[in-house]
Amino acid sequence: TLRFPQTSLRSPRTSFVSRIGALLRPTRTPVFTDNRQHIKCNALAKLKVAGKLDDFAYAKDAPKVKIPRMLFDSRLPDWFQLHKKNTGNHTLDAILDAGFQGVASANFPRESNEEGVGDALDELRRQGFKRSDVFIMTRYYPKGLQMMDSTPYDRQAPAPMQVRQSFINSQRNLNTERFDAFIWDATAGVIVRDEDLQAWEEIENLYLEGRTKLIGLGGFPLHQYKEIYEHAEIKPMIIADTVHAHLGWNREVREWCKENGIVYMVKC
Repeated sequence: TLRFPQTSLRSPRTSFVSRIGALLRPTRTPVFTDNRQHIKCNALAKLKVAGKLDDFAYAKDAPKVKIPRMLFDSRLPDWFQLHKKNTGNHTLDAILDAGFQGVASANFPRESNEEGVGDALDELRRQGFKRSDVFIMTRYYPKGLQMMDSTPYDRQAPAPMQVRQSFINSQRNLNTERFDAFIWDATAGVIVRDEDLQAWEEIENLYLEGRTKLIGLGGFPLHQYKEIYEHAEIKPMIIADTVHAHLGWNREVREWCKENGIVYMVKC
């Protein structure tokens, strides 16, 4: 039985980066140390043990697709800073070592280097990881949130075309033909209602074409989730939201998801 040391989530950011760096070895065999023992194992072995691969969530409309309980968000500041220093492509294996079962990427250049995430995934493939070993999710962000000079699609194109262009760009960035999940993260619901519905129809098309196993939304107010849900032929399978204690942990949205068999994914 492998036992792994517990790390504090309250450690300073500098020490977190130092610990990630300490895990990186040219042999790709990280050393995990605490005061009692020294343990060596490869990333795949630890993924299977610490990741608890038998512990998944399931959406009502996609009951055979396993959704891991814990994904690493590539928009986190530490990850982005590592990419800016050209070292981020060496960290995803260490992140999986920590117990994460996949990565939540984002086609959002102002805050996320998706090409760097793709480099990290390529490195894992060279180590022997199979595509099925890592859950890969990516997100589309509307033009209202993108920087004018770095929008990863044609800003003048209709909303459905923007969705498809963003998706194809993510396929290229991550060197992946099919995603485990594709999420439209509006963050503030910045697109008007008619375009919302047209954009969701294009996401449905991507699902019907077999390009993604799961589709979902994030960042909308509850009434807009409900509008899209009622209009949709293929219902959202995931809702990915940021939660805050002073807002009651988004209780109303969570209860609505539970009633409709939608997996609620917390971003934090």
